This record gives sequence, C-alpha cells and structure tokens, in this order.
Amino acid sequence: MVVISLLTNLFLNPLYQSSLSLIPQQVNNAKKNVLKSTLYTLKKESNIKAFFIILAFLLVLDFANILEFRIHLFFFSFILYKLTADRGLELTVIDSEENFILSSELRLLEEVLKFSFAGLLFFIFAKSVESILIGYTLGFLLIIVILQKLRKGYTKTKNSLNVKFNSDIKNFIKPLYISGFMLWIINISDRIILGLYSDTAIVGKYSANYAICSFPILVLAGTLTTILYPKFFKSKNNTYISYFKKNIKYILPIYIFSLIGISIFINFYGSTITRIFLGSNFQGGSEYIIWLILGYIFYGTSLIFESFLLKSNKTNYISKIYSIISVLNILLTFILCSFLYAEGAAIATFITFLVQLLLNILINLSLGIAKDTALAS
Repeated sequence: MVVISLLTNLFLNPLYQSSLSLIPQQVNNAKKNVLKSTLYTLKKESNIKAFFIILAFLLVLDFANILEFRIHLFFFSFILYKLTADRGLELTVIDSEENFILSSELRLLEEVLKFSFAGLLFFIFAKSVESILIGYTLGFLLIIVILQKLRKGYTKTKNSLNVKFNSDIKNFIKPLYISGFMLWIINISDRIILGLYSDTAIVGKYSANYAICSFPILVLAGTLTTILYPKFFKSKNNTYISYFKKNIKYILPIYIFSLIGISIFINFYGSTITRIFLGSNFQGGSEYIIWLILGYIFYGTSLIFESFLLKSNKTNYISKIYSIISVLNILLTFILCSFLYAEGAAIATFITFLVQLLLNILINLSLGIAKDTALAS
C-alpha cells in the first residue's frame, strides 16, 4: 500500500488537479472530448511508469529481506494502481461537469466498499497483505462498473491539443509532482521514525489512530474541494481577494461545523472503533489522539486555501509549501519521538499541518492584495 500511495501522489493526483483546472474551460465547446482524450493518454503513460516502479519497489523490499517478492503481490499491486487511475479520471470528468452530489456519493460509496471488502478479507485470510489488496481491488471494480453505467457517451478521439494548451498543462502540473512526493514523505516518515524509537506494537497503535483520525476529515475536505475546484476554475471577472473572501465565507462555516462533530466523536469513540475493527492489541493512544485530530483539521482547512492557489495557477507555491513542511516534519519527528515517542509523532504532525495552513493563508493574502492592487491601477 505504501508504493500505491506514492504512485497516486506522484502521478494521479497532479493529473486530476490539472484536469480540474482545464476541463471546465472546455465543457461547452468542441475541445471537450479532445482534452479528455489527452488526459486518458497521460494516464496510460503513468501506468507504464507505475508498472516498473512497483516492480522495482517489491524487488528492493525482497533484497532488503523486508518482504518476500511474490508475483501475485506484484500483479495485485499494479491492478490496484490501474483501477485507482481509471476511477479517478472518471470521477474527475463527473466533477468537471458539476455533478457534485453524484460525485460525492460515489466517493463515499467507494470508501465504504474498499474498507468493507478489505476488512472482511483481512480477517478471513489470516490478516495477509494480499487480502487488503484484493479487498481494495473489489471496491474499485464495483465503483468502476457503476461509473461505466453512468458515463455519458464519451467518445475517444485521436486529436491532440495545440502546443500552447499542452504547454499550459505541463507548466501547471510539474510542481504538483513535487508536492505529491513530499506529501507521501510526510505521511510515512512519522511511522518510520517512530519505529526507530519504539517497538512495532506502539507503531501499530499509532498507525491505527492515524487512520481513524485522518479518514473522516479527509473525506469531508475532499468533498468540499470537489465542489470548489470546478467553480473556482470557471470564475471570471472577479478580483482575487474578493473571490477569496466570498467563497471562504460560504465554505468555512460548513466545514468547521462538520469538523466539530467529527472531532468530538473521534475523541470519545476513536479508541473503541480501533478495538472493534483491529482488536484490543491496537487499542490505545488516547493521550495523543487529539493532536492527530487537530493536525488533520488544519490539513483539511489548508486544502481549501490551496484551492485558491490552484485557481490562480500558482502551483509553484504549493510545491514550495510541501517541500518546507516535509523537512519540518522529519526534523520535528526525530526530535520529539526521541523522548515523547508516539505522542511526539502526533505533535509533529499537528505542528507540520498548522505551519502548512499558515503558509497557505499568508501566500493567499499576499497574492490577493498584489493582484487587486495591480487591477486597481
């Protein structure tokens, strides 16, 4: 799952973010199918790269005696990545056409199916890695079948976009590859570093609490940004700061109100959920769970502010922010884990995402003021 997460952050998320910025501009004209075809071509290219990266990753794990290389494990890993790519692009097209309710329902259904199948097979087949991969694969397959039924007469075309348009895509997407890789580093570094100071039982409990705290908040933030992205990219004739203020006033109250409910629920029942799904061996962590909740609240909020940077094509700022906070996260985790252990990793996550949010706010405000000043003059 680690390599799937890396490939998703490195190849797929930047592709979908760029498509969200460009597809809405073409929804009502003849370039619509041309653009979608171009995105499908880019996805196929990423599949080829992913094939060799997954193979290399599993061979390295085998060489390091971490995980024995098994051909079926490689097969399921690649299939899972390909299905992730297929369903992601289909959902992106639905997003671009502003079918927000349908898109949100499908994303929520996808998560329920993935975790239901993975959890069921995990216990049936003696808690093996393959059971999780197969469970996720079954969840993705069902979603893709549903998407195929819902998809509106998309016809592939061999046409290509003009040079300038392709150049715009590349300029937009390049910094997002960097930010995707840095986010992956942040997501795995705390558990790796914690493992240097603690035993596997503590790392396992921390990972379980990390997943339970992050999942509902990321689903909420993802749903809101799904709605926001196409609207942002379609907006015209608005100064940056006025558009920023208008949408923040609309979206933040909904987000904050939802977060309060999620945070209270996780704080009181997170440990119980862990025990139900993973067993009593993974229960614990009440002393640091609040840091993880607050950290992901800040991260989810920063995604909303990040939307405005995507809106203004300032993806270079996004990559710089993720580069800064990834280094910060590693340093903080090393320092704090040395004497606070799992709580130190949680506090490092909290500080990292707080800094990310502050940087996003500061950059948004500085760009907005500068742009409005230029327009006024």
